[in-house]
Amino acid sequence: NEKSLYSRFLNILKSYVKEIKSRKNQQEVFKTLAWQDKTLNTVLCGWAQMQHSASLAGKKTVVYPNGGSSGIVGGVEPVPRFYLDLAELLCDFENLLWASPKPSVRQRARQILHFLSRLQQEYIKAGPRRGRSAIRRELVDRNPHFADVSEAIFGSWGYKPAATPEEFEKAAKRIVEGKPGERDEHKISATIRTRTVPEYKGLIKLCIKLAKIAQKQLDSVELDSKEKRLIRLYGSVLGHLHFYKVEAWHHPRDDMPVVSDVFTDGLEGKVLLSGIGRARCMKIVIKDPASGKFVLCNAGIALYHEHVSSSPMSDEEWRKILKKKDGPKPAAWLQKYIPKPKSTSKGEK
Repeated sequence: NEKSLYSRFLNILKSYVKEIKSRKNQQEVFKTLAWQDKTLNTVLCGWAQMQHSASLAGKKTVVYPNGGSSGIVGGVEPVPRFYLDLAELLCDFENLLWASPKPSVRQRARQILHFLSRLQQEYIKAGPRRGRSAIRRELVDRNPHFADVSEAIFGSWGYKPAATPEEFEKAAKRIVEGKPGERDEHKISATIRTRTVPEYKGLIKLCIKLAKIAQKQLDSVELDSKEKRLIRLYGSVLGHLHFYKVEAWHHPRDDMPVVSDVFTDGLEGKVLLSGIGRARCMKIVIKDPASGKFVLCNAGIALYHEHVSSSPMSDEEWRKILKKKDGPKPAAWLQKYIPKPKSTSKGEK
């Protein structure tokens, strides 16, 4: 179906590649073979993310000066059309969420009780020393269908629930038992339409802002103070869009690596997995339009993986084996860009 969100996202990735190749007025670094490989990695990571779930994840590259006082703020990958296409797709996805059927108040009450029951089991299993918010995040990471209920009950950055978790639980119990109080149904129904939160609209606005910045870079127009501030605080902005409160994005959850099985060989008993690894730091040399000098910058990048296993893997299992020395490595054609670890002599730390 060419009109499905999945097909449209794949077409956006295709147009992203074409846009990079067709731009004549971009810096030389974006015309190199190394950047072509980076582009292929971006497309495959986007595809792997879509294979894993229906989430729309564009891998936007934002670069920052690598220390020093060069005066350059940084920049974004010069693909304005890609950012606008992604913003349009996100808007359409939001409209679909609002139009989709919503649970009844009684169904929502059952969902709340089921989630809180599972959460209480996790609290008991973890013991008193573990932070409760961390336990809740881990439960939602393992069971994404709990995300909507968890956010409605406990809130998120930019969203405050209408009652406490205890009040929600009592109201839900009375509704399920057929003995709702005066405000119980209103309280539970308020949790139903929290599908698109401020962070989602913030992601749409971010794509539009990045498109403007990218076009200015191509036209050699200096960024205004707000655009420079956006690049400086890009990590904080992304953190807030991923529901991290205040400075919590400095200590992120280990939820970037995801994996899905794309082919199963029943005769050999093997499964081909496509996955995304942990983010790494990419070094890139760009030219400062104002001074004409070349500046070494940093950028974050997620690397694409292919791995053959004897069985499908969950995201948790994938993240565990990535930590092993002999764990899955990024695709072979990316290896030449990854520095080898320095060998240490015996007894040296």
